[in-house]
This record gives sequence, C-alpha cells and structure tokens, in this order.
Amino acid sequence: MINLEIVSDDLLKIECGIIVVPIFYDIVPSKGSAGRIDWLMNNKISSFILSNRLSGAYNERGLICNSDKFVTDKILLIGMGKSTTFDTKRMINISSSIIDILKKIDVYDFSIELLGKGILKLAPEIVFENMVSGFVKKDDEKEMSIHIVEEEKTVREKLGKKAEEIIPQYQSLIKIA
Repeated sequence: MINLEIVSDDLLKIECGIIVVPIFYDIVPSKGSAGRIDWLMNNKISSFILSNRLSGAYNERGLICNSDKFVTDKILLIGMGKSTTFDTKRMINISSSIIDILKKIDVYDFSIELLGKGILKLAPEIVFENMVSGFVKKDDEKEMSIHIVEEEKTVREKLGKKAEEIIPQYQSLIKIA
C-alpha cells in the first residue's frame, strides 16, 4: 500500500526518511530543488559533477548523508538524463526505480517534488499521473509513504483533482491523505 500525500510544505522541512531530488544531465548548474540543495550545501552537488562522480545520466544514483542543514539527513539524487529526451515513459520508469532503490536501502517514507518541475513543459497533472503510475508498479506488502511537494495552491488543487480521478484504478494499491 502506498500512502500518498500532496503537501505545501518546504521540501527541506518535511520529516521523512529521505528526500529524492532529480538532476538532469544537460542542466548545469542544477535548477529547482537540486539547485537549492546544492547552494545550501556549499555546492556539494556541483563538486560531484565537476569531479565526474555524478553526471545526471539517466537512472544514475547518488546518496548524500549526514546533512545537518535539513530535517532529513539523507538525500537521494536521481539522474533524469537529458531534459530534451525525458518523456512520460522515462518518468514512469524513474518513479518505479525510486521505489526499488528505497526498498533496497530500507527507506519507506520519502519526499519529492514533481519530476522536472520548472524544467519540463508538461502539465503538472500529467507529471503527477505518470509518477503515481511508476510508484504503484513496484507496490508490495510493505507500506510506503510518499510526500509530493507542491507549494503553489492552484497546482495542488489540480493535483488533488487528478488524484481523485486516477485513484479508482489503483484502489487497492494507493491511499491519498
């Protein structure tokens, strides 16, 4: 069962097991939540990229631990590949991959913004629907709590309507808080 919550809180202030942050291969310096985290952590993500320890290649992963700047002390960086080739199929696959990765490190509670927020030109409802589709592909008996962060009230309302629309097809797999 997946417990899904659309929240207005600051991504970096939500108490959860890990923050999941997308990074694109062709967007340097990083934008969105990755750029903000990079700035708050004195360019740690940028230094990983400059030293070729991280590139943002599709499905690449990086883990930052012990950050005393945030409520949550772990950040999972997930490579999205090139922004120009990122599409709904990749969005579903990345979302599914996130669940796999977190299960492997025994984390069942995470926060994430809409993938590609401020970068991709897809409607937020489309992004949300594809992310949910990817998340439920990997559902099992262990509960997973997902906090999707959206600070804009009008977008949150659209996501809430989309959630009501798609929930019937995932009734036994997902619960919206």
